[in-house]
Amino acid sequence: MLIKTIHEQLGPGGLELTSIYFRYGGNIYIFSYQKDGVRKHTLIDTGDKRHSDSIMPLLEEANVDPKAIERIIITHSHPDHYGLAHILAKPSGATIMVHHNFEDAIEANRNIFERNLLGLRNPQELKQCKIEYLSSQKGGCSVKISGLDFPRVAEPVSFGGNARLDILSIPESEATHTRDQLISIYSVRDHSRPETEAPQGYRPSDDILFSGDLWLMRGPLFDRKMKGISFYIRRGLYRVKSLFAGRGFRSVTVIEQDMAVKEALKGNFSVVRVKPGHGEEFLGSRILPFGLPADSDLLKTLGYGSDIDSARAKDSQLELKIADLLEQAYAGFIREVQTWQKQGYSYAEITEFMVRIYKEQYGGSKAVAYDRKQRKERMKTTLSRLQKDKDVPAAFRQLAETTLEKLAEIKD
Repeated sequence: MLIKTIHEQLGPGGLELTSIYFRYGGNIYIFSYQKDGVRKHTLIDTGDKRHSDSIMPLLEEANVDPKAIERIIITHSHPDHYGLAHILAKPSGATIMVHHNFEDAIEANRNIFERNLLGLRNPQELKQCKIEYLSSQKGGCSVKISGLDFPRVAEPVSFGGNARLDILSIPESEATHTRDQLISIYSVRDHSRPETEAPQGYRPSDDILFSGDLWLMRGPLFDRKMKGISFYIRRGLYRVKSLFAGRGFRSVTVIEQDMAVKEALKGNFSVVRVKPGHGEEFLGSRILPFGLPADSDLLKTLGYGSDIDSARAKDSQLELKIADLLEQAYAGFIREVQTWQKQGYSYAEITEFMVRIYKEQYGGSKAVAYDRKQRKERMKTTLSRLQKDKDVPAAFRQLAETTLEKLAEIKD
């Protein structure tokens, strides 16, 4: 059930990050650093309780002493993310940091929808731990992401160097995965003050976004015993009952995401490493929504659903409008490449960004997987056009040619 464990050094100050990726249950991320001459640790999420027999050997292998864990940050109140929190906090008395709405789950105040439909239990065992409930009053400011305010809910976590970890809550919404979601941004830059000059040597690709379940490349996977199938049965029954009760076929549930918030993340970063709650790390970049839109993105922009034939029947000018949007996307693609160049990335590095983004466009639901496949094809089409474009610098045309050659080597 373990996919892999990755250890990496973050910067010159001795800070280490261990990423533990599971096939089933949420991932675990561990910062390790020196504090008062002792190696200390900060965790983001703790995985599913089914890993209780393997977690201690994994920590030992990663040189993580449970007695030296300072704090545990839980992204949200689903058991595949907090499942081992009480076990890992016990040896050191570590503080477990959660959104203030998490208290409802701990105090057995989950609403009927969460209990009956999702079958979510209450983490009563966390009552025996040191819990810190986070709120915007403790953070004192917000980080603006694509125009939305993400409240900072605690003072930034410092690891002894220039970098710090900002813990943010997502903007409130009725349609959300949970009401207690947290995300975190690791950076040497203060993202709450974008007007300030970036530190010397700052590279956006050094930033890491811990997105929980808000932004995934692939969703959670269930085990071979099909324990997750009961959720889908309950959700189906709930929707049928809702239909017969005259409330319509309820399609939004608390496991689905606030799409405006998710789209804000996807459209904000020129390039950022994303450590999701499930699945392996991927590279996030606004070149995808702004430079490589899928057909569904274009139709959504024009105010239509995903059925292009239905849209054509309603709008005789649809093809012209789509062509105009694709021209804007081509210009957006070039702008983003120029941005990377201005940020100090070499053409070889930009090629590697594109190759990685291309490779990572897979998975998700049937509709999402189809959109990602289209984005891959759009990248090839865009690069082919860029390769022949006499209005761009020769270096851009060479970049396109080199990238296309590398993409041709990939077996899809």
